[in-house]
Amino acid sequence: MSATQTQLPQTGTDWSSLSPNEVDPEAFGLTEVFSVMVKKHTEKIDVRNFFHEGWRTVAELTDYDPQTGEHLAEATWFIFAATGLERGCAL
Repeated sequence: MSATQTQLPQTGTDWSSLSPNEVDPEAFGLTEVFSVMVKKHTEKIDVRNFFHEGWRTVAELTDYDPQTGEHLAEATWFIFAATGLERGCAL
């Protein structure tokens, strides 16, 4: 799995871009994904309350780092954010 580091100026946190083919659009309530990013959840807010304006977000607790594919020593929360089509309308 390859990821490209990007910096989002509005949040000041590092996100990695993933191939839209690597995610299930239905996980985001979309019919097609145009762009998807992932980052490790490090905020003090509950992961279920994370919001990124203009993006659909999903949190996942996983034993593997989605950015590198490496096995993690313990399960870690990651946040995925996607844009795409919802029933024929671009988000």
